[in-house]
Amino acid sequence: MAEQDTKHYSVRFYFNGGLVAEYVVEGTSLDSVNTEISQMYLAGKEDALQNGIISTSKANGYDVVENASIDPKLDTIVWHMAQ
Repeated sequence: MAEQDTKHYSVRFYFNGGLVAEYVVEGTSLDSVNTEISQMYLAGKEDALQNGIISTSKANGYDVVENASIDPKLDTIVWHMAQ
């Protein structure tokens, strides 16, 4: 059985005041990553990453998009303000 190619996806959680927590994960498809993140968000679970924890129960929403970075830092949270 051939292995499926993995791609990188950016996951963003949105919080009050315009705060965004963003990180990159690997996955086989956008649908599979989105399903996993959706289940975590709807359950209000915490997402433990290399440099912190995101409490999805406090997030107002999320999105998952393909990441085109050549060398992304996987599972590392970057906090920034929404523009």
